[in-house]
Amino acid sequence: MVGANPWVQIWIITMTELLADLNLQRFALGGVVSQFHLFAGTILYIVLAMQLAFGFKTMGIGWLNGAWDGTSTLVSVLAGWALGEKLSGKQWIGLCLIIVGLYCL
Repeated sequence: MVGANPWVQIWIITMTELLADLNLQRFALGGVVSQFHLFAGTILYIVLAMQLAFGFKTMGIGWLNGAWDGTSTLVSVLAGWALGEKLSGKQWIGLCLIIVGLYCL
């Protein structure tokens, strides 16, 4: 079963959140197909809630929340960097410490 491994579940949850965020960002920016992006983003957040409910059955809430926050932060930072966001060296160090701290939680 896909997602039987807790880390696979965390990555699936994180990717669902990322896709939902990107769709809602497209909706906020407007355009020809913005209504589709509102629908897709909303549906993806409903799916995310269901994934979290399933995750709470198989993992503790503290572990799931810490691992999801850490993975989500990591993916968001990498996505921002890929889209051209510039961070200083101190900001990168701070983000790395936050991510490590969330995983240690």
